[in-house]
Amino acid sequence: MQALGHIRITTKVYCIAGFLIAAMAAIAWLSFETMQEYDRRATDMRNASAWSKYADQMNYGITATVMETRGVYMSKSQDEIKRYAAGIHDNLIIVRDAIDNLRKRVPAARQGELADVTARGEDFIQRRTDLANVGLTQGAEKANALGNNEPNRKSRQDFGKSVDALSAKYYQEVLRTSKELDTFYDARLQLLGIVCVIGIALSLVVASLVARFGISRPIQRLTGTMRLLAQHDLSAEIPHLGKRDEIGEMARAVAVFRDDALAKEQLERTARTQEEASARRAANREQAVTDFEAKVASRLDFVSEAVTLLDRTAGAMAANAEETSLQAATSMDAANQTASNVQSAASAAEEMTATLREISSQVHLAHEIAAKAQNQADATDETVRGLAAAAQKIGEIVSRTNRRSRRPRSAAPIPMPATWCATASPRGSSISITAR
Repeated sequence: MQALGHIRITTKVYCIAGFLIAAMAAIAWLSFETMQEYDRRATDMRNASAWSKYADQMNYGITATVMETRGVYMSKSQDEIKRYAAGIHDNLIIVRDAIDNLRKRVPAARQGELADVTARGEDFIQRRTDLANVGLTQGAEKANALGNNEPNRKSRQDFGKSVDALSAKYYQEVLRTSKELDTFYDARLQLLGIVCVIGIALSLVVASLVARFGISRPIQRLTGTMRLLAQHDLSAEIPHLGKRDEIGEMARAVAVFRDDALAKEQLERTARTQEEASARRAANREQAVTDFEAKVASRLDFVSEAVTLLDRTAGAMAANAEETSLQAATSMDAANQTASNVQSAASAAEEMTATLREISSQVHLAHEIAAKAQNQADATDETVRGLAAAAQKIGEIVSRTNRRSRRPRSAAPIPMPATWCATASPRGSSISITAR
């Protein structure tokens, strides 16, 4: 049955049709041969029947001639003789026609069967013709003397026996051929029935086998596989991929659909994996930004406290400077110098406040460019540490100023610490503090 998988369906159909045609051709040939044989046997029977008929015609002619001859013997007048003589001639014509027909119809191989009948028939015809002619010319008495004797009777009897034997032979041949014809007809009819049944049965078996194992069952298996694929069971095995017929082509087409579905599923899994990875990265970036903002907020709180402390310190320094100006006129220059320093410190505080605003804007910018947040966070952390150090230094300056303000007033000017200036870079990534 595996060989059926390498034959195309159209070829299978043609093979079934060819098998049916071959079976029909065999039946037709057998029927034709049967008809020929039946016709031959029927012809033999018809010939035997015709030969028997001709023999019967000869018997009739012999009997009729004998009767007409006796009429000639018993005739009382010439007219009676003429009438009976005419009957003799007519009956002899029947006998001669029967002999001639037999010689024409009987095959050459069987002409020997007619030799005795033909010879005796010719003798009988000649004797009876002479008898009729003598009766016509010489009268009934001469005709009786010529025909009513033992040789003439023996001639008629021998001819009759030959005809009877031939007729019996032909009649038996008619019976034999008729029986053989009936037997042949029954046998061939039975044979034709058996051949038809066998041919039809074989055709049905071959057609059912080819249809079931070559067409129906492979299509059913392929349909089941396609149903599984429709249910998204891509692990289903596709049958008949090795066939070279239409079913194999269908199986290979289904395999292409399955491979495409597998590739699509793989792409979907990859896309989902990438989306999940992107979501995790986005969450990590969001968390990093949130942590960064919290860290920056804590640093800004610290810086704000430092600035507030610096502002209070500057206020205290201004009050001390004003008190010093009132207590000692001689320390005016020192007070002016102190006021100048206080103004410088306030200017520095303002610059620091501007720097803090710049940092806040940079923080907002860093939130928008989350991809670079970590590097900027490190840079900002360094900046905040620089601000803390600057605030600490400012605190130290304020402390020294307070200690100096608590000393006994003198006319000498009070030395002021250098002014610290905080400068932010354009991008807010770093802050430098310098002394003036």
